[in-house]
Amino acid sequence: MKIVPVIPSDLTVTFSNISAGRYAILVFHDENSNGKLDRMMFLFMGISAEGYC
Repeated sequence: MKIVPVIPSDLTVTFSNISAGRYAILVFHDENSNGKLDRMMFLFMGISAEGYC
């Protein structure tokens, strides 16, 4: 996990010492700074309450 403070309008994140391979990245805005992607419960499905990509 990598936590990066956001500077308005521009953000670059660099990962170092990563072996060759295929990776996936999840980025989310932890709006309440609790360290997790919060979800709203709606009809048994967790829909994100915070922005993500």
